[in-house]
Amino acid sequence: MRWVALAIAALLVLFVFPYAFSVLLIAAVALVVPAAGLGFGVLLDVLYFTKGAAPFPYATVTGLIISLIAMAVQRFVRAHVMTRT
Repeated sequence: MRWVALAIAALLVLFVFPYAFSVLLIAAVALVVPAAGLGFGVLLDVLYFTKGAAPFPYATVTGLIISLIAMAVQRFVRAHVMTRT
């Protein structure tokens, strides 16, 4: 239930707070749901991307990087926990 509330807060933070705080909160959600980073990155680009301002969608690429890091961390933690028991 906490992670659902955190995901909803990360969704709302895209509309209210600056980019740096959004990235930190989305990274926290991505540790539990790795696809959240990519999803929020795409949503951020859909909302705020301007074609002439940037050569490619930076938020989607940032979300992809956050998702890949979150997947690696999740696999490492699962492998580490499984080897200790």
